[in-house]
Amino acid sequence: MAQRTFFATFIGGMAAEALAGQRDGYVMGLTSKGIFLRCGEFVLFITDAPYKSPFNLYVPGFERLMDALALNSPFEVLPGSLRFPTEALQIVTENAEVWTPGFPTLVRTTAGQRKDKMLALLEHISSLEAEKGWLFLHNHVPSFPAEVEERILVNTRLFSDAYLHQQMVECLAAAGHLLGLGGGLTPSGDDWLAGFILYQARLCQARASAQPFLESLKQELLQLAAQKTTTISTNRILAAGRGWAEEPFLQVIDALFSGEDFPEGLAELLVRFGHSSGVDTTLGIFAALQAE
Repeated sequence: MAQRTFFATFIGGMAAEALAGQRDGYVMGLTSKGIFLRCGEFVLFITDAPYKSPFNLYVPGFERLMDALALNSPFEVLPGSLRFPTEALQIVTENAEVWTPGFPTLVRTTAGQRKDKMLALLEHISSLEAEKGWLFLHNHVPSFPAEVEERILVNTRLFSDAYLHQQMVECLAAAGHLLGLGGGLTPSGDDWLAGFILYQARLCQARASAQPFLESLKQELLQLAAQKTTTISTNRILAAGRGWAEEPFLQVIDALFSGEDFPEGLAELLVRFGHSSGVDTTLGIFAALQAE
């Protein structure tokens, strides 16, 4: 059988790190939006989505890969390529551009301006799909049983308050109730926490200031996530601690810092991002903004 060849044009920074370790892996998921690969302690995503991500391999025409690969198909990581021996197929990566998120824009807005801007974005999102994810935290439209909403409301508030007062034990206790809470590959609680950590990390980078509490919290949170939730979520929290995330969330934060308009269509993209990951990560960003 002749070997079929595909070419990756962009590779996210964390995907590049995973491949550099040359750990073999397997196909762990096939979805309409892309293909999930397990590679060591990382989960990579093959897609042709119109935005970059630390975890993505951008492969034009990946739909043909969907037809060729199967769940649990093994692959070998070789210098410059991924080889799927069972399917006689390879993805060439040697000429792909490695993408890592750039430095955040300087902070030129006040906390009040950032809050007003974020509220406007959440209102736009809510007008598109009022019951998406954890939007009830913003618009108070019931989306879950009362006892579930109360658990979410209490623990998101506890985490934010504990972060504001730099109380590690209380932060981790609240996080323990949020991690793994919700359905999907990245449960809503994980996405909310990733958004929170992302905003705080980008804020420290933009201000060139150290935040020892955040540094300690990131390490503790990663250990807790490894016990309580999915590998994909743990990877997202790890990336968030570096100030890394998918482009739409970086665009949200850059617009908050600069005061410039959000890119056209950003609210719609956030609503469509994952099952509810776009909305829940954005809500975490807003909570972090309020806990500056």
